[in-house]
Amino acid sequence: MFRPSTTAIPDAPTGGNVDWLTPAERAPLAIARDARLEVAADLFQRNPDARFIAVVDDDVRPVGGLLERDIRQLLLNPYGHALLRNPAYGASLCDYIRAVPIVDAGRPVAELIACYQAADGSEGMILTRAGRLFATLSNRRLVLLAARNEAERARGQLERATRIEQASIGFEAEVERLACELAQLADAIKDHGNATDVRAADAGTRAAEMASTTARGARHLEEIEAEGRALLHALTGVADDTRAAQALVADAVSVVGDGAARTEALGRSAESIGAIAQIIGSIAGEVNMLALNATIEAARAGDAGRGFAVVAGAIKQLSTQTARAADTVATHVADVQAAIADVTEAHRRIDGAVRSIADRSTRIMDAAETQRGTMHTIATHVGEAASGAEAMRAQAQGIGDQATLARESSAEMQTLAERLAAQARALAGQARGFLNEVRADTSFAPTA
Repeated sequence: MFRPSTTAIPDAPTGGNVDWLTPAERAPLAIARDARLEVAADLFQRNPDARFIAVVDDDVRPVGGLLERDIRQLLLNPYGHALLRNPAYGASLCDYIRAVPIVDAGRPVAELIACYQAADGSEGMILTRAGRLFATLSNRRLVLLAARNEAERARGQLERATRIEQASIGFEAEVERLACELAQLADAIKDHGNATDVRAADAGTRAAEMASTTARGARHLEEIEAEGRALLHALTGVADDTRAAQALVADAVSVVGDGAARTEALGRSAESIGAIAQIIGSIAGEVNMLALNATIEAARAGDAGRGFAVVAGAIKQLSTQTARAADTVATHVADVQAAIADVTEAHRRIDGAVRSIADRSTRIMDAAETQRGTMHTIATHVGEAASGAEAMRAQAQGIGDQATLARESSAEMQTLAERLAAQARALAGQARGFLNEVRADTSFAPTA
């Protein structure tokens, strides 16, 4: 039995929820498709609030509906009751079955209303479950649901408009803040660009000065390297000359040694001659004594010994000359020995000097060898330093080039900063225009 609802309309369903249907709507009026027309009239008379009755087949599947106004027109006809009782006329419902919107009960209310409007429904709607009759909705109930749905939609739009307004306010403030930060960032970039330009110019100047100084240093190092290699060559010559001098000194030492040996032999010979001269002097003395004795004996002999006296006088005279010659020889031998001693001393001194020269030559050669190695190392290091100076000059040139590029990049950065500031201002303007359009298009505006 149909019972009109007098309670508040439930909330709209979601998904397959049908709790919003009233018990009366879940117990719809229905009539079989092959029922008699008078049965339908009797149902309408017993349910005066009903506007239509669902017509179902044998499987309780709705095929349409009987509208209350069609049956009322039949009953208002003076011959209506007679026609209903006429077996030929009141036996069939086919002529009175009307198309009624039939929709699955699990669909949302908004879709049910949309289907009802699309089908041009006038009296109500039939809801099904698994294709079978489940419930019926009157047009009044659908109007109430549509109003409630519209109210919900309006409230949702109002809430959405409120959220949009709040978000717009926050977004506008954020855009303003972002635009301000972008402007500050653009100013900072511009300032950094100017500072970078100044630093790049200063770096370029210093790099050019460093490159010039390094180039001069490289030339000086190259000159020092050339002079060092010349000195190395000279030290090599000194070492070679010292070796030759050492060979000559060795020869001189050998010669001095030979001279000393011969001087020693000459001294020994002089000593032998002195000894012989002494022997001769001794013999002369003894001969002189014999001559004196012979003279004495000749005087004793008188005239007979006169000739012997003459011979004794000659022998005495010869011994005296021999003694004088021996003394002269001894004197000469002493002079020769003194000269030999002087020569020996000179040889000793020459030998010491030559050996000292040899030692100094050795030290000179060692020093020359050491200095040659040192100069070779110095020349090598100076050469490497010259190469390093050239590399530094190239790097300084590269720094200058990079400084030039940095100045160009700084100019580009300043241009970019200006563009960024302009874009920030444009962004703020566009954001304000966008928010104004959003606010203008919003159907519901929140009250203050």
